[in-house]
Amino acid sequence: MKITKYVAIVVLALSLAPSYGQKTEVSMKDILEKADTFINIIEFDYEQEIVRMEIDIIRDSKETFRHLSDGYEYGIFVFGDYRIKDLDVNVYTFDGTQWVLEAKDEEENEFALLSVTPERTQQYKIEIKAYSFNEGYDVGHYGLIIFHE
Repeated sequence: MKITKYVAIVVLALSLAPSYGQKTEVSMKDILEKADTFINIIEFDYEQEIVRMEIDIIRDSKETFRHLSDGYEYGIFVFGDYRIKDLDVNVYTFDGTQWVLEAKDEEENEFALLSVTPERTQQYKIEIKAYSFNEGYDVGHYGLIIFHE
């Protein structure tokens, strides 16, 4: 599988993601409804297996960790709610002394997508960064979905 297939997943998912009229800063409804749309597209339209999901609130950055296995190409997809304007993701491996950047997204979008193909099974650090918010906001919800064939 190539990154172009993952890009197709994101384009389709974003075009179908719901946009709801009533939004409140204390509700996770918007991000949960987006996640539901993305889950259906990833699992049923593209027949990918979701191996990790996370939804949380973010003001600047968050870190999460996951073992990724060799022999798979993983899609790492991060998306924001209506408050987030620019969300990025960085993926690191540990070389025994420090975390080393393996892949990063630098596009200016409310989502980020990376493809990672581990050379060996090991733990990865995934850093989600909220670079900017839509006017009037300084915090928002994000979703993380890690998947493979």
